[in-house]
Amino acid sequence: MKIDKRNLKESMTDTAIAMPIAWATSYVSLVLMISFGIKDALVISAVQTLILTIVSVVRKYCVRTIFSKRDNLFKDNSLKEKRHRTYENKNESNLQRYV
Repeated sequence: MKIDKRNLKESMTDTAIAMPIAWATSYVSLVLMISFGIKDALVISAVQTLILTIVSVVRKYCVRTIFSKRDNLFKDNSLKEKRHRTYENKNESNLQRYV
């Protein structure tokens, strides 16, 4: 199995960002529900799951957008370099014709 390093880096970055966000979100939601007098474990679990899902989707969207922009920037730079090399090669071949 071949590992895509770019995807692995994105996954590791997303997980590293997710852990502290999920912990803080979980803690705050739990404290708020207890302060509102909610003691039913099923309700607490359902609300936390809903909140964590929304936060996770937003987080993942942001991480994916950042990595996509970075990929596009690298693609644009490599295209510019390729065009520049092609232009240089054409100029060299034109010079060699005249020499």
